[in-house]
Amino acid sequence: ADLPIFTTAPGSIRLAEPSGCKAVSRKDIDGVPGGFVLSDVLTPEECDQMVKLSETMGYTEDAPVSLGRHIRQNENCVWLADPQLNDALFERCRASFPPEVQGGEVCGLNARWRLYKYNPDDIFRVHTDGSWPGSGVSPSGDYVIRDIYGDRWSQLTIVIYLNDEFEGGPTRFFNPIDAAGQEFRVATVRAGRGGAVCFFHGEHPLSPLHEGGKVKQGTKYIIRSDVLYRLP
Repeated sequence: ADLPIFTTAPGSIRLAEPSGCKAVSRKDIDGVPGGFVLSDVLTPEECDQMVKLSETMGYTEDAPVSLGRHIRQNENCVWLADPQLNDALFERCRASFPPEVQGGEVCGLNARWRLYKYNPDDIFRVHTDGSWPGSGVSPSGDYVIRDIYGDRWSQLTIVIYLNDEFEGGPTRFFNPIDAAGQEFRVATVRAGRGGAVCFFHGEHPLSPLHEGGKVKQGTKYIIRSDVLYRLP
């Protein structure tokens, strides 16, 4: 069966005005070239709204990629965020993203937000992330257009943590330290509620091997999207 893709009316979730929230701050991740953590991407209230809305839309175990349960054990919900919300989140984070990658200028977030829910013992084993075009809803509102712009493609993953009430579940990066790729330096990162982990993906030479570590207790909620850059 096809995976359901949800849309919401503009204004279903409104981000706080800049005067009502902390400025986003950035810290590079040691041992992960090009990787960084952002703090205060979402306020606690915004995180709670996102979790509540995602549960209302509903999660499914059917992965939207061809990965078996031996690789990925979590539930997911695909939400096509409305342009107002998607653009507001991008503008909040824009100054923290690399302004240019491989000759293309940063220009937005993919509105195709993938929300993941990890229950105890769920894990997303070692993998690399693929790149995406920017998706959107057709002018008639009847269907999803995978590549709605035609002039941009993603270069970075952004993973936003929506809650803290869980044990385990960090993001782990595996950076090879020998030419044969047999030994790795492991960097373990957990952004905290409302924070985000960002790193290169797709064909970028710094796209890292990583995993969503096993959740030991509680439930972990995250959003994964993509940072879009114009095609050079």
